[in-house]
Amino acid sequence: MIINYKYILCCLLTALTLLLCTGPGPVAGGGSDTEVSSRKVAGIVLDNAGLPVANAVVKIRPSVYLIDSLNSKSFMESHYVRNKITGADGSFSFDSILVDEYCLDISKNDSIGAMNQFSINESELDIRLSSIKLETFAVIDGNVRVNGIDSTEYFLQVFGTDYNRKADPNGYFSMRLPRGRYTMHFGAYASWDSMKTKPVDRFELTFDVSDSYKYMGDFRFKSPPKDSCVDFSCDSIVVRKALDEMRLDSIDVRAVATVENNRVVGLNLRGFPIFYLSKYIESLTELRTLDLGLTRIFEVPPTIGMFQKLETLKLDSNGLQYLPSGIVSLSALKSLDINSNFISQMPSGFQNMKLQYLDVSKNKFCSSDSVFTNWADMYDPDWRYFQLCLPMYPMIGSSIE
Repeated sequence: MIINYKYILCCLLTALTLLLCTGPGPVAGGGSDTEVSSRKVAGIVLDNAGLPVANAVVKIRPSVYLIDSLNSKSFMESHYVRNKITGADGSFSFDSILVDEYCLDISKNDSIGAMNQFSINESELDIRLSSIKLETFAVIDGNVRVNGIDSTEYFLQVFGTDYNRKADPNGYFSMRLPRGRYTMHFGAYASWDSMKTKPVDRFELTFDVSDSYKYMGDFRFKSPPKDSCVDFSCDSIVVRKALDEMRLDSIDVRAVATVENNRVVGLNLRGFPIFYLSKYIESLTELRTLDLGLTRIFEVPPTIGMFQKLETLKLDSNGLQYLPSGIVSLSALKSLDINSNFISQMPSGFQNMKLQYLDVSKNKFCSSDSVFTNWADMYDPDWRYFQLCLPMYPMIGSSIE
C-alpha cells in the first residue's frame, strides 16, 4: 500500500486551520466568548483600619435582579449572577462580565459590609474599583398594611441583591443590610395566592441608608379591586350564592336581605348556624347593616374592613375570641354590638372609632388598660359590671361606688 504523506499533511493543516478560525460561538448576553472573557471587574476589600479583609463574600447582581429572579431560567441565562470570596489580600475579580448595570454586595459574617453600584458598557474591558471599606450593617424597619384587610402577606425584596424579607402577620418588617443606596420592591399578596401570581398591590421605593438605623415608615397598600354589583339583580345572585355556600339553600333571598334603591343594603343572618361568613358577601358594596348575631361564627372575616358603607354591625352571642384589625377601618360604622362573646381585647386603633352605640358586655375585658376603659365608658359606664371575670363582679381593679 502506497501512503500519500503529502495528502495526509494537507488534510491535517486544513483541519488545524478550521479549528483555529472557528470559536465556540456566542454566549448569552451578546458578543463572542473572546470579547466577553476580556471584560472583567476587580477590586480590594478593606476594613475600617485599612487592612485587607479575607474570606468576604462578594456578590454581583444586575440592578434589575430580585431574589425571585432565581426562579426564572431565561433571566439567569441572559444575565450575569456570580459569587466570589476575597483572597488573603482582600482582592476579588469577576471575569466574562456582560454589558449591564450592576450592584456589588460585599459582606463578612453578616455583620460588616458595603454596597457598590456601577455599569459596564461596550467600550469598557477592565474595571478596577477603588478600595472598598466595610462598615457595620445598618438596620431598617417599618410597617406595611392593606387598608381593611388582614389576610395578606407582604414581601420585600431589594433590587440588585439577595436581601429580602417577609413581614410578620401585623405587617412589621426589619432587615439588616450594608449602608448604601437601594431600591426596594414591596409586594402584597392575598394569603391564598401561594404562588404569588396576583399581587393585591405593589410599589417600589428608592432610599439611602447612611446611619446604623433607619425607620422606613408606615406604608399602606391599596385595597384590591372587587367585582362589584351595580343593581339588585346582581346583588340577589351574590346573596343566593352566599346562602347556598353557607348551607342555607332553603332560605329565600328576600327573607334575609333589605333592599333600597334597587340595591341590597342590609343582610340579616341572625339565628342561622352558618359558622362562617361566605366570601361572596364581599361583593355587596352598598351594605349598611350586617347582623351576624347568634350565628355560631368563631371569627369575623379579616376582609370586614372593605365594607366602607357599613353603619351597623351585630356580632353578639357567638364564640368570638378576637376581632380583626380591619374592623377599625369601618369609617362609616355607628353601631357595634359584640356582647356575649369571649373577647378580651380590641384591635389596635379601636379608640379612634367614632360610634354612637357600643355593647361590649358579657366578654372577657377583665384587665383592660385605661385607653380601653375610657373609650368604653363613653358608651356605657356600667360595661365593667358585666364581664366574664372571676369573681363575677366588676373587672379586676375597678371599684364600686
